[in-house]
Amino acid sequence: IRVLESTLNADKNIRDQATATLEQAKSQSYGQLLGTLTSLLANQGVSQIARHAAAMFVKNMVSGHSRLTNQQAQTRWNQLDNQTREHVKACLMNALVAKEPPVRRAVSQCIGKIASVELPANRWPKLLQDLCSACMNPQETLRETALETLGYICEEVNAEALGANLNNVLSVIVGNVTQQTNSATTHKAALGALQMMLPMLGHIFRSPTPNDRDYF
Repeated sequence: IRVLESTLNADKNIRDQATATLEQAKSQSYGQLLGTLTSLLANQGVSQIARHAAAMFVKNMVSGHSRLTNQQAQTRWNQLDNQTREHVKACLMNALVAKEPPVRRAVSQCIGKIASVELPANRWPKLLQDLCSACMNPQETLRETALETLGYICEEVNAEALGANLNNVLSVIVGNVTQQTNSATTHKAALGALQMMLPMLGHIFRSPTPNDRDYF
C-alpha cells in the first residue's frame, strides 16, 4: 500500500522509485500483482490514494499506449489462468461502488480495457447484463458509474462484441438520457455513453422493423 501511495507522491524521486518497484513486480509476477492490486481496489478500507494508484496501474497492465503495446498487454492477459482473470473481473465490479469519483472512473476504464478482450471471446457473459441492471438502480451514483463504464466499453468494442445485449444497452442509456430526475453528472455520463455507442447503431436506423427504431 505504501508503494502505491508513493507513486502519487509530490517528490519525483519517490514516485520514480515506487513505479520502478511495481514495474519489477509486474515483469516477475504479472498475474500475482494484478490479483493483489484488484483485491486492494475492492477493499474500501484501503486509502483512496492507494486505490486510485492501484486502478491506474492495473489499467496500464491491461492496455498500452500504442497498438503494439496494447496487443502485448492483451496477450499477457490472455495468458493468465482462468481463476486469476475471474478474480480480477470480480474485484473490479465490486470496486465500482467506491465512494470516490476518481477511483470509480479509473475502475470503469479498467473494465472497458478488459472487456475489449473478454467480450469478443465470450468470457464475460454477465458483464453487460449486470451493468444494464446497475443503470436502473435507485442509487444514482451506481447508475452514473455503470453508464460511464458502458461508455468506455462501447469505445473499445464493436457491435458484434455486444451481441444480443446491444439493444438492451442502448435502451438503458437512452432511458437515462431522457430521465429528467437524473443529476447533471449522471445525464452527462449517459450522453457520453450514447456518443460512444453511435458508431455501432447504423443497423438500427436501417432496420425495416419499427420497434428497432423506437429509441428516440
